[in-house]
Amino acid sequence: MLVCCVILPILDRYKGQSFYTRRWTVIYLAFAPVFVLLSISYETLFYFSFSNLLFAWLLMERNKLSNLIEIELLSAKRSLSVIDLDKAFAFLLLSLVALYGPGNNASISSYSLEGICRFLTVFDPVLMGLLVILKVLIPLFLLSAVYGIMNTLLALPSFSLFLLVLSTTDIMTLNFFFLVRDEGNWMNIGNSISHYIIASSLTIFQILVYLGTHALVGGLSKGSKIK
Repeated sequence: MLVCCVILPILDRYKGQSFYTRRWTVIYLAFAPVFVLLSISYETLFYFSFSNLLFAWLLMERNKLSNLIEIELLSAKRSLSVIDLDKAFAFLLLSLVALYGPGNNASISSYSLEGICRFLTVFDPVLMGLLVILKVLIPLFLLSAVYGIMNTLLALPSFSLFLLVLSTTDIMTLNFFFLVRDEGNWMNIGNSISHYIIASSLTIFQILVYLGTHALVGGLSKGSKIK
C-alpha cells in the first residue's frame, strides 16, 4: 500500500491529460489509506477536513480570478501580479496547519507512535521514524499538489507560484538570521540558532516536496475558459 500510494497517481498522470478535479481525487484517495492506517483517533478526521479545505481554497482562487480577468487557459499565459501574493502567505499558513494540525502546537513530536507500533513486532527506531515522517509528509504532499494544480489553472508559468513562496520564505529566514543571539543564557542562544536553522531548512524541504508533487500532478485539462 505504501508503494501504491505513489505509483497510482504517476500511472494516472501518464494516461494523458485529465480534468483537475479528477487528478486531485486520485491523489487524495491514493494517500488516504496510508494516512488512515498510520492514524489513531481524530487524525483521520483531520485528513478529510484538511483535504476539503484545500479543495475549497483551490475553487475560491479559481473563481476569484474569473471575476477579475478572462483568460483563454489553453493558450494564454499571464505573469505574476500583486493579487498572487496572498496565495504565498496562505501556502505558508497551511504548511503549519499540515504539520501541527493532527497534534498540538508545541512540537512535531506530538505525533503518537501508537499507530506505528501496530505494524512492527520489534522496536526499530529507524523504521518507526521513517513511518512517522511519511505520515507527516502526506498532508504536505496534498498541499503542494493543490498548489501545483492552482498554478496551472491560473494560467501562470510553471513553478512561478512556488518561487513566490520561496522568496517569502527567504525573507522570513533573513528575519530569524538577524534575531540570532550570541550573548545571554544558553536557552536564548540555542532557541535563536534553532529558529534560524529551521527556517533555512524549510526552504530546501519545500523544494523537495514540491518537486515530488509536481511529478504526481502532471498535465491537466483545464477547459477553454475560467468560468
